Parts: sequence; structure tokens; C-alpha cells
Amino acid sequence: DFDVGSSFRDVRRDVAQWLRKNAQFKSEADDRSEFGELRHFTTYPGCSGRNWKKSWQEYCDKVEDKEQSRTPLWGDNLTLVAAANHYRRPIRVWYSPDIVQNEEFHLVFPSTPGYAQ
Repeated sequence: DFDVGSSFRDVRRDVAQWLRKNAQFKSEADDRSEFGELRHFTTYPGCSGRNWKKSWQEYCDKVEDKEQSRTPLWGDNLTLVAAANHYRRPIRVWYSPDIVQNEEFHLVFPSTPGYAQ
């Protein structure tokens, strides 16, 4: 569960752990396709190839950012899906009015069993 006192490091750790455990997670909409697996939706090199496990681990390490690099990964759709599911809370992503007309935000809902919208 999310604690108001959690630091951004705690959130990164939680999200990275969820991603590590759920590389083959499929949303209800994508459950019939092998390409519906979460790992297929990143542009990180190698995550959708045959030897994907090492690349997926590297991706998750970049999300967690234990080394505090200058180029951590954060805020892509995968981290939003992971955060929504880990914390069992919807996430609202606000758009710039210049990018999407007639929409101010997009909601990412958890697919976790037991979450009711």
C-alpha cells in the first residue's frame, strides 16, 4: 500500500518489483495474444526477443534506479500500469491542451483482481 510518507525511491522500488514479477502480465483486453504481454510494450532493447529475461531485468533496474543514474526510466505507460496495479489505484495523466484536443486527462486503471471502479 502507498504510504503518504513514502519517498520517490520507495515508489520506484515498488513499481520495479511489480514489473519484475509481472513481465508476462496481460490486461483483460490483450489476454488472447502472446504479444499482449506487458514486456512487449517497451522500446527498451531486447525485451520482446527470445532472450528477453535479461533485457527485462535491465529495464526494471533502470526504473528502480538504485544507482541514481542521470538517465533513469520513469513515466512510460508500463510504469503507470505497474503503479496502478501495485497500489490498486487509478492514475490520472494530464495532457497539455496543445497535444490532445477535447481531452484533459487519461486514466490508467488497475487490472488487479479485487479492484472495483
